[in-house]
Amino acid sequence: MLGNQKYLSPAVAGLVVDSYTRREYLGDGSCRDLLTDREREILQLLAEGNSSHEIAQTLAIEKSTVDVHRMNISRKLNLHGVAELTKYAIREGLTG
Repeated sequence: MLGNQKYLSPAVAGLVVDSYTRREYLGDGSCRDLLTDREREILQLLAEGNSSHEIAQTLAIEKSTVDVHRMNISRKLNLHGVAELTKYAIREGLTG
């Protein structure tokens, strides 16, 4: 991230565009119903391009704790990989 600009890889950008053009819906409810506050916070940081290590530093927690939260987020949302999680976070309004 440079300044207030956000950049997405071509793969992630393609998924985001596809999602909006097809009005695709993943999941059964909003993240507010499915995820804890900490999980939403980690999902937001992940969607903003932060690595697990960077998230751990930002939140002053262990990287292994971030990894457990990421695993739980993926399981709860039935989404796998950063691209799918990022698309979901954007759709849910978690990114700035």
